[in-house]
Amino acid sequence: MANSLTIMTVINWHPLVPLPLITLLAALTLAGLWFLYTHVRTTARFHTLATLLILRAITMVLFIFALAQPLLQHYVTDQHARTVIVAIDTSPSMALPLTNNTTRLQHALTSLAKIQAAFPPTWQWIITPFSDTLYPPQSSPQLTTITTNTYTDISTALEQADRHAVAASAAAILMLSDGGDDPAPPQLTSTTPLVALAVGDHTLPSPDIALTSVIAPATVEKQTTFTIKAHITANGPPLFMQQAAALPLILLRHHADSEPQEIKRLTVDASSGSADANFEVECTELGQNIFTITTPHQPNEKFTVNNHRTIALNVRHSAVEILFYTHQIGADLKFLRQALASDTALRFTALYRSGENQYTIHGDAADSNTLSQGLPTTAEELRRYGALIIGSLPAEAWNAATITALLQYVENGGGLIWLGGENSFSSGGYTDSPLRPLIPWDPPHTGTPLFERGTFPITIAPTSHAATTGLAEMLRNATPAETTALAVTSLNRNGNLLPGALPLLQVTTPHATEPLAVEHRYGRGRIISIASNTTWLWARSSGIPARFYNNFWRQTIRAVSDSSNSSSHLQITWNRDSYRPGDPISIEFHTDTPNRTLRASLITPTGRSALTLDPQSETTWSSHWRHTSHQPTTIEATLEDNSQHLETLSLPIPQALPADESSQLLPNHAAFAHYIKSAGGTATTTPDHTIDALQQATAPQTTLHTFTPFITPWPLLLLALTITIELTLRRRHGLL
Repeated sequence: MANSLTIMTVINWHPLVPLPLITLLAALTLAGLWFLYTHVRTTARFHTLATLLILRAITMVLFIFALAQPLLQHYVTDQHARTVIVAIDTSPSMALPLTNNTTRLQHALTSLAKIQAAFPPTWQWIITPFSDTLYPPQSSPQLTTITTNTYTDISTALEQADRHAVAASAAAILMLSDGGDDPAPPQLTSTTPLVALAVGDHTLPSPDIALTSVIAPATVEKQTTFTIKAHITANGPPLFMQQAAALPLILLRHHADSEPQEIKRLTVDASSGSADANFEVECTELGQNIFTITTPHQPNEKFTVNNHRTIALNVRHSAVEILFYTHQIGADLKFLRQALASDTALRFTALYRSGENQYTIHGDAADSNTLSQGLPTTAEELRRYGALIIGSLPAEAWNAATITALLQYVENGGGLIWLGGENSFSSGGYTDSPLRPLIPWDPPHTGTPLFERGTFPITIAPTSHAATTGLAEMLRNATPAETTALAVTSLNRNGNLLPGALPLLQVTTPHATEPLAVEHRYGRGRIISIASNTTWLWARSSGIPARFYNNFWRQTIRAVSDSSNSSSHLQITWNRDSYRPGDPISIEFHTDTPNRTLRASLITPTGRSALTLDPQSETTWSSHWRHTSHQPTTIEATLEDNSQHLETLSLPIPQALPADESSQLLPNHAAFAHYIKSAGGTATTTPDHTIDALQQATAPQTTLHTFTPFITPWPLLLLALTITIELTLRRRHGLL
């Protein structure tokens, strides 16, 4: 490639004295030269006279220039040939036809040729096809086939193209694509100038069979029947539509170590142009389950990528059984029952004392014989409940059997939520109770009231936890009136938190900021203690306070009842449910005891890499990075105590499936343009606009270099030298 530099020099003046004074000095300089000439011309030889006049002129010019302060500005323009990384979409949807009977890929190649012709022939165009990843560079004539069995991943391709551009010192990235199928890919920012051309029109393939949508619950319970709904469309000539009268639909289940297996088959009639199908399914494996619905391609059907759809859903344990136990019912029971009623994955039962040795049962387990005599007295009986909520009752209300049952239940992994109130925690006499280990804080300091009434605004503790996910954003978006409503009117005062206790919500009191909701561990179980029994006040207010109440309680119950992200001593908290390439991952590691050592790694099919851990407290570390691949990735965390191995917890990163290729047959140019602009680029829809945008993005870069001669010592040395030589000559010839 030819390189070219254009240099232009400009002189600007920054005089130290007014211009009239410099003009006067220049006139005096000329007069001085005339005076010197007339004074020595009769006594000095010609060459001596000429030398003296030149030296005097140099001296005065240097002096005047020093006062005028010339500033030399060199404008250097880099005109060398440019390198452009061309990322061109070769996913299966690029084979779709246009109205002119060409394909989207052919349209992209024709547009690229027109764009290249508008730039100097010395420019280098590195053409890199992409679908779910960026492939090695190829020449344009080779881009005639479509990458099969892939999907379009705009964000991954852009990230890889940006790295390639930086390595090649490229001036710009040019992306040509129909926009893919994901309307909102994970956001990335290109460090190299980016220009994108959207290709494709609204021509649909014909004849064609398409699975246009598949709907299933995001989360289902293990061994519970649910429905996967599919919508199928057909278009084509009459003979083809007759074939669509008996279309087989096949449901496949994916397995990690084998090929997908057929589990159900239906026949639908789409001869009218569309049809619906429902598959009744039951999952027996916990975690992410993946299904594909497919229909065989029909005779004369040229485009078959849209004949299948893949979905993923999360399978969890059966509905969480919750037992609320108290002696006196209050408003908290009413509002808590309402908040949980709409969540089919939570089964709520309330047990409260209605008289001496008499108990009333309300809710899903109202027919349970084990509750007729009060709280079960064995850990085995309590184990049917994923979480227990204990209302405000005094320590003396517990007997030895229920104390032992509760301690064993939590130690073996059961979830417990303590509610505050006048008979809770220290004010309920628990300071010396055998249940004391289930309370996360020391008693309040001497002189501090055990239970206090007032108005105490809440805030979110600066930590990441499943119970408080999304609550901080709610609080930020609340109006002043809604913020005022997010307060409690009763507070159990507490002392120092126990080691390993994690504050989730806080309240502001006249004295300080104190914890309102705190999580800590006992054995394998999780406990969340809430130092108030008036959170139900939030549910009485419309808008954000009511939503805050519902989300907090649902998430809190799930947090204490879910042990899938924890082990005996270690718990991992994610910042979202699933991740796509480009998504930021932010996780926290919590341990139950301070001063332990944690090491964590990412394990992929290609190797292992250590995670950087940032200590947040004596029991909490955080780590942040960007998810980069759809490859199976596992986090492995190892906890040590005094260099002795305690345990290792391995968890897969929950991956979100990419959008199926051609799930959006019609290109969404608006969504593609929004993504490109968000990435810092320019989106275009015609080759002419692309040429204009690319010319602006690759405009020659001009660098300004400035130089002030008289800030260096050399002009002063030259001035001193000329004066010295003049005095020496005049002394030698007797002209002083």
